[in-house]
Amino acid sequence: MPTPQRPTGRAINPVVRWLTGPGVLRFGGAVLRRFRPVASFRGTVLVAKNADVIDALTRDTDFTIREINGPKIDALDGPFILGMDRGPDYDREAGMLRSLIHREDIDRIREMANRHSAEMIAKAAPTGVLDVVGGLSRAVPTQFLKEFCGTSGPDDETLQRWMRDCFFEVFLNATNNKVAHNAALQSGAELRAWQNGEIARRKPIVRAAGTADDLMGRMLVLQADPAYAWLDDNAIRRNLGGVIVGAVDTTSWLVNVALDELFKRPAELQKAAAAARANDLDTVRKYAYEAARFHPPSPFLVRYVPRDTTLGGYKVAAGNRLFAMLVSAMFDPQAWPDPKSFRIDRESKHLHFGYGMHQCYGTRINDIQIPAILAAVLRLPNLRRAGNIEWDGPFPNRFMVAFDPH
Repeated sequence: MPTPQRPTGRAINPVVRWLTGPGVLRFGGAVLRRFRPVASFRGTVLVAKNADVIDALTRDTDFTIREINGPKIDALDGPFILGMDRGPDYDREAGMLRSLIHREDIDRIREMANRHSAEMIAKAAPTGVLDVVGGLSRAVPTQFLKEFCGTSGPDDETLQRWMRDCFFEVFLNATNNKVAHNAALQSGAELRAWQNGEIARRKPIVRAAGTADDLMGRMLVLQADPAYAWLDDNAIRRNLGGVIVGAVDTTSWLVNVALDELFKRPAELQKAAAAARANDLDTVRKYAYEAARFHPPSPFLVRYVPRDTTLGGYKVAAGNRLFAMLVSAMFDPQAWPDPKSFRIDRESKHLHFGYGMHQCYGTRINDIQIPAILAAVLRLPNLRRAGNIEWDGPFPNRFMVAFDPH
């Protein structure tokens, strides 16, 4: 008898899913851009124009993040840079995290992404069917967490549950759903306990070697440096937890939605597949990010307004929550000429991973992993859709494709 699924609190009513889907939000954004590009009502500010979105995300002291992400991050494991505003603590910890990625890591990350993608595809090749989510796009970044970040968890399924529960609570649980909140608290406690055990186990090994090739190990090396006296075991755990929490589902989301959008455009799908077969992963990346523009992973980024200010020539009152509408900004014709057309030759910057001081820490890693994973699917012979994306709330949970077995 199958084990019943654990309730997550992430289910979305079909009507709500449609109302908050990219089509409706794009239409609403177009209306706002024309009539009220910075619109305030009932404690909420909607920002629709690309230039104003960029301005808001750049002005990180006028539009802050601590009030938005900080309390939930603290409840799960303590402070992390995605819940910190500009200041000495942010500078100290962001600088430490940036120092962990070395120039030579880029080729290593690329090799890992290609290797793990090929391994997943090889398992499916004789069957002619693939679940892009469970069989590839969540599996590859999970292996990255284990091999590069030093976070394996007791097993892959548990590690993926920890990541999804915690990510949803911090960044997506806008209604403060109690079931989702409690699931995140449980997963967060399990993750903390596992990391504490791993830090204690690995510390003498790393200290003896004086070097390490994963993020946990590199933090343990830094811990012995007097310049990092603040980097105790708790600081290692909370920083590593903050780095990894979005690594699996953000990558998986973009791969699956990009593939879904490409299936809707057969000519573009064939061009992207040709680039994948030519191992032109830079072009595959352009196809992925342009496809995701039509269904972005984060339709909004939220900030807090600590004091009265202006934006785009409009007054913005203190105490409001500001919603930077990425879904609208990336269809603003002033920044994205002919926005309804699918084009990979745009010079404008996609906003899938945010902008400014709090741009996603893993952006460069995403630039490598996402095209590697997507290219592995696109290379499949006679690739075709075998179903629609099945969702776990906002997360792709299953997406079946078919191909000629080989």
